[in-house]
Amino acid sequence: MFLLKSLPFPGGRISGKRLLWLLFCGFMAVLFSHELWNVHARPEEYAPLWGAVATSAFWQYASRELYILSTALLSVWFLAGAGLALWRRPAGRILLRAHVVLSLLWLVYTMLQNREIC
Repeated sequence: MFLLKSLPFPGGRISGKRLLWLLFCGFMAVLFSHELWNVHARPEEYAPLWGAVATSAFWQYASRELYILSTALLSVWFLAGAGLALWRRPAGRILLRAHVVLSLLWLVYTMLQNREIC
């Protein structure tokens, strides 16, 4: 049976919760890095996102540069979360909890924007 109590990991054992957060942060960092690459490689596909023809009024869509900055910062944010999942200091535990809470709040905000409640 597969339990997430404590799994073997290079350099010691890692708890299942930390492993799940490491995998989630790694996935999100790769996702945003891929998006960043696509904006640089194929800017013509992303041109309708910003400027006068943009349908969204959010700050990250005001210009191409702000979109790139926003995407890069999100990638760094999730890379930091992956690093915190591997950090085994008492202060790392507090920072990891703060990172989880802030990331989940951001995710809920992102999912609920432009939605009517009720």
